[in-house]
Amino acid sequence: MVRSHLIPLVVLLALGASIVSAQSGEWKQLWNGKDFNGWNHIGYGRFIVEDGVLKTEGVDRTLGLFYYKQKIGNCVLRVVYKEVGPRSNSGVYIRIPKEPTDEQEVVRIAHEIQIGGRSTGSIFGMTNVMEPPPVKPDEWTTMEIMINGPHTVVTVNGVKVTDYTQGVTPMRERISDYYKVPRPDEGWFGLQNHNLDVVWFKEIAIRPLN
Repeated sequence: MVRSHLIPLVVLLALGASIVSAQSGEWKQLWNGKDFNGWNHIGYGRFIVEDGVLKTEGVDRTLGLFYYKQKIGNCVLRVVYKEVGPRSNSGVYIRIPKEPTDEQEVVRIAHEIQIGGRSTGSIFGMTNVMEPPPVKPDEWTTMEIMINGPHTVVTVNGVKVTDYTQGVTPMRERISDYYKVPRPDEGWFGLQNHNLDVVWFKEIAIRPLN
């Protein structure tokens, strides 16, 4: 017979084991640092590799998308990047419901986690940041995006700036109807090539949530 005062301890140990298990995945690098194996680009402009780092090369007033060929589900996605100069704008698209063929359509059917100054870490068109993101031009920034079912959490250099759950968290006022459509729990993801803005990326990694 198990004594009653031991039951809470057993429950706590079980919960602790579950938490450790959920966070036990190891980081996997999705970009190999030298070429575009495993990736596609659609739209205008391009990404180039320069000194072992990805660099955007865009065309004025147009968009491009550099996307990973496989879908991702519950995970933490880590992107290490650097904004360069006065014009530096990009984004990380997540929850793209189908393999992309139209860079303009992706804006309407996915969530874009913004890269660019004080809006960094917000979901474009849907949320504002909770805290000002600690981002400085010409310095490397680490963004981590947790995707867990309908729940999305974004941290920038360790500061949580977005905590959004579809159907629960209030969205910004006066948003377009296509932002209100639920996004899938899993899908493709990619990096935005925005106009002539220059952004460098040196790491793209993923850690699964069990």
